[in-house]
Amino acid sequence: MGKLIMNVDVDLVVVDTLSTWLQWFKENSRDNIDFQMSWHNGSYHLSQTMREHMDIDPEDFWRQDKLYDNAYPMDGAVDVLKRLSERYEIRFISHSMVEHRYSKNNFLARFFEFHEGVYHVEADDKWEFAADVWVEDRVSTLDALRTALYSRWLMI
Repeated sequence: MGKLIMNVDVDLVVVDTLSTWLQWFKENSRDNIDFQMSWHNGSYHLSQTMREHMDIDPEDFWRQDKLYDNAYPMDGAVDVLKRLSERYEIRFISHSMVEHRYSKNNFLARFFEFHEGVYHVEADDKWEFAADVWVEDRVSTLDALRTALYSRWLMI
């Protein structure tokens, strides 16, 4: 029997892009604001709040072509996924802007040479990639996955 499939998100699962995004915001905002309050109150759509304090689009952060060039995996991410790769086919499923895909691919190749593939998707399209296990930070994505899988199960 082959390995089970594990789909793994990238941002905020294997790399902390939140800290760098908040630092970028601090450098580019016209106001002095502490985002810790928004984050701890459960706001996951920071770009909406950022937009109120910036003269540029907060999504410009994600359009940087070298976004992951100096990034490092979160502590333990490489070791844990390396061990899991003995039992699972590790596939990275990540929402990506066209501008930073090359940088993200290089980041994953540098640190996770054992992965079985990288798939760049629109945020709402992750459910199209079947897997036995999902590692994902967004509850809304997991809810969409559950709904899509449940709908497929009902159609069988």
